[in-house]
Amino acid sequence: MKKIVLLLAVFLIGCSDPVRIVKFNTLPEIPFKGDTVWVYWLVENATSVTLDGVDVNTDSGAVKVLLDRTRTFELKAKGPRSEASNKLNIVAE
Repeated sequence: MKKIVLLLAVFLIGCSDPVRIVKFNTLPEIPFKGDTVWVYWLVENATSVTLDGVDVNTDSGAVKVLLDRTRTFELKAKGPRSEASNKLNIVAE
C-alpha cells in the first residue's frame, strides 16, 4: 500500500502544471512622481510567491505604493517543478 501511495504522489507531482505569471502591473498604468499606485499580480500554479523577497503567500494580490522615485519590483513564483519571475520598472516622471 505504501508503494502505491508513493507512486501516486510522484505521479501527481510530475504532472503539475508550470508556474505562470499571468499579470504583473500597476494601476494607474502610467503613474507620475508623487502618485500612489497599486502594484498587482496574478499567478497560476505556484506554491510560494514573493514580491521583492517578501513572502506574499498568495496567487493574486496588490500592494499600495507611494511613487516618490523610479522603482523596480520583482515578483517570483515557485511551484513543485517550475518557477517564474518578472520585473516591473515604474518610472517616476
